[in-house]
Amino acid sequence: MSGIGNLGSVLFAHPIIGLIVFLAVSAGVLMVLSGGQLMSALGGILRVFVTVFTTPFVFLRDALTILRSSGEAEQDYRKTRVFMLYRYSRIQYLGILVISLLALSGGITASLISLYPSGEMAQHKALSEQIRSLQDDIKATEKDLAAAATPAHRKTLEDRRTEADQKLQQQRQSNAAFQQSSTFRGPLISQIQNARRPESLAEVANAIDGYMADCPLGYSWGGFSEEQCAAYRAFATELAQRKTTELALSKAFEEADIAFNDADNAARNAETRLETLKSSLKSTREQRGQVSLFNPGVIASKLGGAIAILISSLLLVIVIVWFGALFIDFLNWIILLMRVAEKDASSKLDHADKEYQ
Repeated sequence: MSGIGNLGSVLFAHPIIGLIVFLAVSAGVLMVLSGGQLMSALGGILRVFVTVFTTPFVFLRDALTILRSSGEAEQDYRKTRVFMLYRYSRIQYLGILVISLLALSGGITASLISLYPSGEMAQHKALSEQIRSLQDDIKATEKDLAAAATPAHRKTLEDRRTEADQKLQQQRQSNAAFQQSSTFRGPLISQIQNARRPESLAEVANAIDGYMADCPLGYSWGGFSEEQCAAYRAFATELAQRKTTELALSKAFEEADIAFNDADNAARNAETRLETLKSSLKSTREQRGQVSLFNPGVIASKLGGAIAILISSLLLVIVIVWFGALFIDFLNWIILLMRVAEKDASSKLDHADKEYQ
């Protein structure tokens, strides 16, 4: 045993020399044993080696033929003690065929999935959606650029600012006239008049009911009647609403004024934004191209792994069929021996022979 181990270590220590020597020795031995017909001997060895891979598929073909003719063949086994075993063996043929098809289908599916993994498919979809969004933004920006480049664009912005200013002045004049029409004064009215932000004005408006909760019974409301309290509350509420409208119109005017003042820069801003969007679109398309499911380079890089999975599934089918076929053939051989022995015994026993009549 130690000698065999030493031989193995020598071969693995010098694999190239060992392979050359193995081929030379094999060729010499085959030449001598075949009587000089080396090519014929190599052809026979090759054919036998190929049958290792082709025999399982020949078996599956024959198994399908057996399944197709099982209805007629089982007539010979009726009224025998091996009828169930005979049918069981046919079910095994079916089982091997189904398992082989499942193994082959699973291998093909895994091979295809390896070409198009789910992670890259999700990334490809996300990048495609981002590209569509960028394309929509580019179209909108191009419209803005086209509008900003027209001579009428500045005139339109100027008209909007003028209109917003007119509405604001009208509201301010209306508010001033409303305040002058009443003699009501006090801290609440002053807070409403001096409010400069919608948030602070909203806080004052929400506090009106609390501020006047003790009117007219409170100390600070001396001389007020209930009718005057109601009139004061109504005046403060309407004044707050008017002031809210005034602040909204003031904000609209500020935005229109800014847009008008920036009219000369609108085209440049639109051009800058358009260039940025186009650059982002190009970069995103390049990223999608790197994970494209139909990119030959991507598929080629994964083709080797897919082929390896497919070959492994074929080898698995071959192993399954070899072991399954050997087991079934051994079982059929036992069934045949049992049938022959039973038939032979029944011919010698009068009562047993009646079972076949």
